[in-house]
Amino acid sequence: MTTKTAKHPFMLAMSPITKKIFAGRLRQRDGYAEAVGRRHDVTSSFHACVIQFADAHGGSYTINENGKPAFEVSVRKLDAQEGAQP
Repeated sequence: MTTKTAKHPFMLAMSPITKKIFAGRLRQRDGYAEAVGRRHDVTSSFHACVIQFADAHGGSYTINENGKPAFEVSVRKLDAQEGAQP
């Protein structure tokens, strides 16, 4: 059996207009990513994973660039008073 490699990788990307996170096959074109075929809104799932990942690491974790710490992601649950919208 021959394994076929997809022409365009399955990736996550954020829409600069809607600020939603999409999953799908992307191709790079003129400095930006373009969806190829169907894309799926995974914004809620992405945020749920970030929360779960941070929780599994004691509430925060570091993202490295070129082997050096570049970003820290911290998550904490808001109490009812903090989460209230004006």
